Amino acid sequence: MMKVLCIDDYAELCVFLAAYLRLEGFECGIVPDGIEAMGRFDCEPWDLVVLDVMMPGGGGFEVLRFLRSHGERAQIPVLMPPARGDEMHLISGLAAGAADYLTKTFSPGELAHTLPRRSRRLP
Repeated sequence: MMKVLCIDDYAELCVFLAAYLRLEGFECGIVPDGIEAMGRFDCEPWDLVVLDVMMPGGGGFEVLRFLRSHGERAQIPVLMPPARGDEMHLISGLAAGAADYLTKTFSPGELAHTLPRRSRRLP
């Protein structure tokens, strides 16, 4: 079973997304901020991370830099669905090592059906 970690301070979105992903056969964890997320990487292996850009307690770019600089965790694919869909966040996220970028208008079904392809470990 694929394990997905959702890191976002928008609790309602995370709960909805996690419930949908579980129905689709994924195991899903929820973390509300970057500091807690960085601790969860040491506790459990994750196949994919859905990471918000702007949140309290360590933003998405800080979490992404942490992941990319820590051994095996550096290979975890990260999808970044920020509320702002501007080009600067897109370029910054991809340059920092995000595997893909989504806008928060994505549907849970779209995400669930593309996760297996997007979860391949980075080269």
